[in-house]
Amino acid sequence: MSSRLKVLYICLLSTLFVSCKHKETQVQQHLKEFIGNEIIIPDSLLIFNNGDTITANSILSSRCKLVIFIDSASCSTCRIKTLLFKGSFIYDFVRENCNIMVVFDMKDIYYLEVAFQKYGLKIPFFVDLKSEFKKYNKIPKEEILRIFLLYDNKVVLAGDPMDNRVLQRLYKKQILRLTKEE
Repeated sequence: MSSRLKVLYICLLSTLFVSCKHKETQVQQHLKEFIGNEIIIPDSLLIFNNGDTITANSILSSRCKLVIFIDSASCSTCRIKTLLFKGSFIYDFVRENCNIMVVFDMKDIYYLEVAFQKYGLKIPFFVDLKSEFKKYNKIPKEEILRIFLLYDNKVVLAGDPMDNRVLQRLYKKQILRLTKEE
């Protein structure tokens, strides 16, 4: 891991989980284990939402990706609403500078298509019917860590920036730095 990433990681830990002289929390431990991991994107992922395979292939091949992972244990409707209504950070900044990859680990594809249509989300989404994405990548169980930034398919940053301004600034700073290098 580069020294910049280590400094960023330390800043992230200290701002997310201020814990003066306390033992490392389970979330901190999972974050530490997750940062720097290479993410495998299985070929078995199905692409949906208007059959926009050109955009989907562009997402898969891009160096910088913001991944949002939602499994069947999460409230999918809640997460989709959050992406739309609270996700201005995602749509205002990230989409201009980085690709967004939404991965669902669930079987009800029709429900997802209807929800995306209902809420006006026009981005392609990926469905993992075989649960391979989660299995291959040891995705943390904490929902807060299921939004993460990849660069060359390695986790650079993890955490839910939707309601966290500190994380939003960290994501912006990191995305700008990474996309400048391209």
